[in-house]
Amino acid sequence: MNELLLILAVAMLVNPKGTRDASLDGKFTQAKSVEAPAFTSARPTVGFHDAARLRRGQRVFQQNCAVCHGRLAEGHPDWRKLGMDGKFPPPPLNGTGHDWHHPKAALVQVIKNGSPGGKGNMPAWQGKLSDQEIEGVIAWFQSLWPPEVRTVWARIDRESKRQ
Repeated sequence: MNELLLILAVAMLVNPKGTRDASLDGKFTQAKSVEAPAFTSARPTVGFHDAARLRRGQRVFQQNCAVCHGRLAEGHPDWRKLGMDGKFPPPPLNGTGHDWHHPKAALVQVIKNGSPGGKGNMPAWQGKLSDQEIEGVIAWFQSLWPPEVRTVWARIDRESKRQ
């Protein structure tokens, strides 16, 4: 019961309006648009993942993902608005976007297969990045998430495995 209350409290904190993010309607998500949680550090938090994995993930992220998602995974400032090309710009992956609403399996699928439903310009990385590199990238951007977001995400991820 206490976990449920924590999830609801964090959800209201980061998304007080409870609005849907229409950019991600599809098989991977029931995501909601969110407001940025109050946190100021872009330094990775060791503990959620080991330091060696974080270093590898950061290296792969900087070489492949930062060009679109930003050096600190901050995403495009207007990531919720359709661009001139009719697609959504790259979202933040630092816990201030919708990334943490998705279980790990969904994050892996988006990285491997690209933007779901052609709603964004995310390319498919399958065959370009190994499973280990993809896992490292996810570990690195998750290390940027505030502790409250990581707690809620862990619950979402566990629940997804039960279904």
